[in-house]
Amino acid sequence: MASITEVQSLLRFLKEAKVPIPLAMSKVQELKKANLTKYTASIESLSKAPLPKLLAIFQDEKLAKQILSTAKRVSKKRTSSSSMSLTPAPKKAKYAPSGAGEQLSPADLEDALALPTFDVSNIEDAEAEINKTVLYTNRAPLVVAFVVQLLKH
Repeated sequence: MASITEVQSLLRFLKEAKVPIPLAMSKVQELKKANLTKYTASIESLSKAPLPKLLAIFQDEKLAKQILSTAKRVSKKRTSSSSMSLTPAPKKAKYAPSGAGEQLSPADLEDALALPTFDVSNIEDAEAEINKTVLYTNRAPLVVAFVVQLLKH
């Protein structure tokens, strides 16, 4: 009798091949009896199986061809992904603003997080200050800060 993991992987494959679940459940044992699946290489062996053997199990030619093409596609994906997994993917460097490694006291941290204020009496000076300001944030906190400033006025 097939182990639970073998049956589950075969059912997942048949679901990917768009075989109705009740039909897939009834055909798993027939696939095992026909020796089309061999333990871990079940999908690879299905992809190499002749169409008449699949026709004997599924009776519907369209469904048998669909299963065969899905098995070939999935086994091709597995071979290409396994060859790619041999070389580790380079890790992405996380973005950290300057001075992120420093430990700040709570008061200094609060001062650093304070929103800049400008004297709007001289528009050119205020515009220059705004152009020099760099703000690192996510969108949600930026919207919250904007709403807080709107509510102040």
